[in-house]
Amino acid sequence: MITNRFFLAVSVILLCLAVLSSEPLLALCSIEDLHVVKISPPDRTAIVRTAEGDLEMIRVGDSIEGIGKVVDIAMGRVVIQAETPRGVETIIIRIEDGKQSMARIGKAPDQRPLFSTPQSMEEMK
Repeated sequence: MITNRFFLAVSVILLCLAVLSSEPLLALCSIEDLHVVKISPPDRTAIVRTAEGDLEMIRVGDSIEGIGKVVDIAMGRVVIQAETPRGVETIIIRIEDGKQSMARIGKAPDQRPLFSTPQSMEEMK
């Protein structure tokens, strides 16, 4: 009786973990592997072609493994937010006249001077 309850409890926990885990929609090596085929702004969806040639539909909020999260889909563009070693980077994929272009926007770290010299002897104290 105890073993049946134990296995039932473990099964319920594993099922909850499987449902709650967010699996990435696509598994790509790099953003260059992603080619936008069609954008539907009213539905906030886009059809993309992977490096293998498969067609996949992405929506706002979907995760793309190795790249980031889709944060916006609008007329002529798909916006993805990516975590990089330098911080958060916004990638904008634009489609104009059937051609795809990409822009990366990231915050540059504050630059501090490597060396500074004191102005007077009093500052050194």
